[in-house]
Amino acid sequence: MADMSLRSQSTAESKGTSIIVTICIIVGISTVFVLGRLFMRIKILGKTHLDDHLTVVSLLLSYLTVGLEIWAVQSGDGRHVSTLSIEQQSAAVLSTISGFPPNVLAYTVPKFAVVALLVRILNPGRIHRIVLWSLATICLVLVLLCIIILFAQCTPSRAQWEFTITDKSCWSPWVLINVAILTGAYSAALDLYLAVYPATVLMRLQMNIKKKFILSIALGIGSISCFISIYKSTRLPSLASKDFTYDSADLVVWTVVEGNTLIIASCIPVLGPLVELALGRRVLSSTDRKYQKQSDTGGLRSGGIEMHGSRPMNRNGNVVGKNSTVIQSRHDQDDASSQESILVGTAGSAHRPRGIMRTDDVTVSFDSRSVADGRKKEGDGPKWGAFQSRD
Repeated sequence: MADMSLRSQSTAESKGTSIIVTICIIVGISTVFVLGRLFMRIKILGKTHLDDHLTVVSLLLSYLTVGLEIWAVQSGDGRHVSTLSIEQQSAAVLSTISGFPPNVLAYTVPKFAVVALLVRILNPGRIHRIVLWSLATICLVLVLLCIIILFAQCTPSRAQWEFTITDKSCWSPWVLINVAILTGAYSAALDLYLAVYPATVLMRLQMNIKKKFILSIALGIGSISCFISIYKSTRLPSLASKDFTYDSADLVVWTVVEGNTLIIASCIPVLGPLVELALGRRVLSSTDRKYQKQSDTGGLRSGGIEMHGSRPMNRNGNVVGKNSTVIQSRHDQDDASSQESILVGTAGSAHRPRGIMRTDDVTVSFDSRSVADGRKKEGDGPKWGAFQSRD
């Protein structure tokens, strides 16, 4: 009687519905962010970048994962193995294994999108740029290694889901688990580095602490995926479970959550203008903000954050230059030698450098006699390249 009650409870116990609901919600949220990003880039700014394309690829991989997981749940994934027939077990394992490649790639490709965004905005030096792309590439190599091991761990490979095959040779499942744990740890460390790196650059700039904090959060919110990756790695031993279809369900869900968290995080720095359009007020800045769209000949096409202070006058009636902090992208200065080159001044020229621009407050005063006596030679006097005047 007790055995029948336990079996009945196992039959009723299923994670299938929660799996589908959870992954559909998180993918739906990331879809909203990506659509907002594309609207911002295409409709408002009129130009897309590599990070936008990579983000779209990541979202498509998430869609593929959701489709395969729906198939897996219909086949028996999320239920105890003991409640499934041999045919159901075979279909559940096949569909679950088929969903792993797009699932793990969906949290790998966004790292390249984040790197592309940071390289474009922060303009690091050549060596640091190579390091950033190399770190993301190493993560991709580890993920591809996991995929290869997943399908190569049994000979023939189909013996993993065709239980009628008796003449087979399989590695220990812990080979895949150990490599997957290494990959998860590396992925978490990379997410943390990509989140901290912008803050280290911003903290060296002479700007308001509140601005530094806001910009660091906007560019470093991907650190959340670091903690998700760590927790997900604790679920990896379920790959060796005898009750694979039930125990591996959490692993699938957390892998989807990790990838889509990165997608959302990579979109947030781009969505400032769209958020302000929707809310009708400032959100990411403590001062007035201006977003601009200019022609390609004008050189400024920003999808980032631009903050401007006031333009006060001193007691003598002299105009004091504004304090301006800008995060925007580079098109025409890819050869800048170091991240310090993002600190540049402009004089309202036709071509404005793209990156993080800080313009100090400048007080302009002059004696009326200097105007009457004549003008100084070109090159004398204040360096107007450090002064920016906007109404």
